[in-house]
Amino acid sequence: MSNFKDSGVEWLGVIPDHWEKLRLKFVYNIKKAKLPSKFYDDNSLTPYLSMDYIRGKDVVLKYAEDGDLVEEDDILLLWDGSKAGEIILDHPKGYAPSTTAILSKNHQKLINDYGKFYLKFMEIELKKNTNGMGIPHVDGNFLKSMPFLLPPISEQKEITNYLNKKCSDINEISHEIKEQVQILKEYKLSLISEVVTRGLDDNVSLKDSGVEWLGVIPDHWEKLRLKFVYNIKKAKLPSKFYDDNSLTPYLSMDYIRGKDVVLKYAEDGDLVEEDDILLLWDGSKAGEIILDHPKGYAPSTTAILSKNHQKLINDYGKFYLKFMEIELKKNTNGMGIPHVDGNFLKSMPFLLPPISEQKEIAEYLDEKVSSIDEVIALKEEQLEVLKEYEKSLIYEYVTGKKEVMVDD
Repeated sequence: MSNFKDSGVEWLGVIPDHWEKLRLKFVYNIKKAKLPSKFYDDNSLTPYLSMDYIRGKDVVLKYAEDGDLVEEDDILLLWDGSKAGEIILDHPKGYAPSTTAILSKNHQKLINDYGKFYLKFMEIELKKNTNGMGIPHVDGNFLKSMPFLLPPISEQKEITNYLNKKCSDINEISHEIKEQVQILKEYKLSLISEVVTRGLDDNVSLKDSGVEWLGVIPDHWEKLRLKFVYNIKKAKLPSKFYDDNSLTPYLSMDYIRGKDVVLKYAEDGDLVEEDDILLLWDGSKAGEIILDHPKGYAPSTTAILSKNHQKLINDYGKFYLKFMEIELKKNTNGMGIPHVDGNFLKSMPFLLPPISEQKEIAEYLDEKVSSIDEVIALKEEQLEVLKEYEKSLIYEYVTGKKEVMVDD
């Protein structure tokens, strides 16, 4: 068993007596990446790795003749933005995103994989130590001076082999759970789609809806345009914000999504009631239907849908619009920042069953969807537990709190 010494860093605690403690700048070269001067479609050149591309989004890869090259064994550090401080390990070779810094090892006694595990452990401290009131960015001085623990090479190998196996097992379990969650989400959507377009009576007489992707619908249901069922109002940004909580809260998207943000208040804006529906108007998720939100001034990136048809039941309408979300997302405009097609939205076919059927459908889907959501929530909790377990495992071994035993 190792003897321990005080690391001199409160959040690091004690460390094995024989481990070195260095500053990060003596272990890694740190280079802030620059944007290439020009982009090309010529794939014989070097690819530019945008963050969207690295995160696996469906984007067109661009190429360049200059930039800051990141090798597969290098580490990328997200330098600025809402996720500043994030360590990115999985990326191909190419020109690094201009929002990142490249960390390439410069110490002969460092094993790449050990360094990656150590930096993933340090991610939480990097995120805590960001600067900037508007767009946060990594504190360069903290980064360079960050304590880096360097065990002997033999121990680095043992730690790396152990953590690779354990993290691989955790990732395999997590992958299976994520697949289960995806299947449940797809099942939920297919259930909603089937019920809000066919109803609950298997023997109902059907007619052609006249819309290819809608298919046949119950013969006695009305088909209206959305603009005859909902008032649609694009929300505007309030003219001024205050800290006075006696005013009406402004519901930023970060607040609605449950992020830890300071709530602002205003005297003007477009009020959304709890029973209204929010439609994300622009951005990468344009077309998303948002049902859960408090009363307040709507985000300026949304439109407010408030019902204007006496024969529409709110809960049925919410289920129907969740079904329509996929079509709204398909029908966005804009080459740069996508936004909802207002004409498509207003003309969108809305199926309106008799009130008695709307009630039956809403009650049936409430019960079924709640059950599915409970299972999804349970599985997402399991994912969170696995993620925290992986973090604690990495922390314990890269700080020497636990030693790799022969049986491990």
